[in-house]
Amino acid sequence: MGKSILECIKDHVEDGKLKEGFSLSKGPFADGAQDGIYMYHMGHEPASPEKVEAIRGVFKKALTGNYKKADELYLNLKTQTISIVDDIQDVVFELGEGDRGAKLWDYAAYLIEKGEAPELVKLGLAISEPFETDDDDVFKEELRTLGLSDEIALFVIFNMRKWTNANEEIFSLVKKVHGWGRIFGINFLGEGLSDEIKTWLITDGWSNAVMTEYSVLDIWDQAGAEDRLKADDITTAELLGIGKLIEASTGEGKPMATLAGKENFEEIKNIWLTKAKASGDAGLEELIKKI
Repeated sequence: MGKSILECIKDHVEDGKLKEGFSLSKGPFADGAQDGIYMYHMGHEPASPEKVEAIRGVFKKALTGNYKKADELYLNLKTQTISIVDDIQDVVFELGEGDRGAKLWDYAAYLIEKGEAPELVKLGLAISEPFETDDDDVFKEELRTLGLSDEIALFVIFNMRKWTNANEEIFSLVKKVHGWGRIFGINFLGEGLSDEIKTWLITDGWSNAVMTEYSVLDIWDQAGAEDRLKADDITTAELLGIGKLIEASTGEGKPMATLAGKENFEEIKNIWLTKAKASGDAGLEELIKKI
């Protein structure tokens, strides 16, 4: 046996973040990219009856304790876990009554701790999501570590959403990742965000290693960016961040809906330009030239 995904990530953590250059992807896609493409660009169709029966077969094998065979059956599906996550959880509810629920939890824990393929770890996290884990500090720490990988982050975030301090947990994670994990985390922040989180979204949240466009509307709405733009006490850092959101909304060929789709986009731009020009900040002057 080789190293588990969890062990590999632990080996490459430095100062609470993954070392630059670490990747779980073995193909042409960046970590998290395939899940991102599915989430943002593909229709979500329920799995076929045959696929659901195959998922059921994986779990039935796991319930016998033959994890190796269950893993093999799952990988043989050659399917992105994100595309069947709802079906996986439907089968968990179907088969997870009584003692079988505990056995499925044991299988999930095994996949999360010992899984050597990203899709197996994601399967474990998909199984664990319906369970109550808020009081399991060991489990939560394992997920905080796994979430440092952009490839695994989405499924960690699915679990974090159920924790008591969900927004704070997700916020802590998104500050430590810079690719698809940051995009996913911002997308799944819930209601009641603190002022600290809202300010960070505006000043830093737009910056990711993929494309700012993927987070523009999430940040704009969640952070109350329009209100901050119109406020008399807006800071230079907030003006810069909002300028980046406007810049990402300007031009053609955007992969996502942006601020350009808002009826008052021209008003937003004009307010920003007026305040940016009045600031005299060199960084804002450079940004003005691009908008």
